[in-house]
Amino acid sequence: MSYHRTIATRNRAWTYNNERPNIALGGITPQQKLATGAELYF
Repeated sequence: MSYHRTIATRNRAWTYNNERPNIALGGITPQQKLATGAELYF
């Protein structure tokens, strides 16, 4: 993978997890959900 593609992918992942609200999480970001102390189950 090229350097620029790697940087773009990392930036997209950060934006997705920290700035983009998720309707399934009640309109908060995944990072905010983790900050509440919620546990993730996979």
